Amino acid sequence: MLETAYLEGELIRLIRTNNKAGFDYLYANYAAALLCCIQRIIHGDCVAEKILHDSFVAIWTTINTYDPGKMSFYMWMHGIANKKATDFIRCHGSKMKTGPGNEGSIVPGRYKDKNTSELRLNKAINKLPEDHKELICLVYHSRLSIKEFSGNSNMAESDVKTRLRRAMNALKKEFGLVV
Repeated sequence: MLETAYLEGELIRLIRTNNKAGFDYLYANYAAALLCCIQRIIHGDCVAEKILHDSFVAIWTTINTYDPGKMSFYMWMHGIANKKATDFIRCHGSKMKTGPGNEGSIVPGRYKDKNTSELRLNKAINKLPEDHKELICLVYHSRLSIKEFSGNSNMAESDVKTRLRRAMNALKKEFGLVV
């Protein structure tokens, strides 16, 4: 870790002004967390680190699109890293060898050879309103706990639980299950 500590607003201001110290701090303090997010989707250090690099380039170049009123800075960066990893899988997944010993392998069965239930679930999720879809994806797909999500999104845990329950009920209804 670097000796200087920045508040989130100050860090964002430094990055928006292309300050190298701000970027160094950002990388030192968030790279490990974002790499874990990427490695949940992609197995293989080389590929995951390349995607981490691409994620930081995207964060650096699109920082002016970040809106603190919509979500926390970490959740915004997490979304970029998650999107980069899933985009990589969509583009290269069918060409990659799967398996625990292969560098750059994907999570077996997660994106390839989807069964009918998975396809139905994905279609049902895509029919949900954006706020429900985002909450389900962030909590379940990214495997964040309610407490982690609450801390990163500046929402009370009870609000997260309530919204998540509503989103899950909407998903059950869309999926054809009785609520």
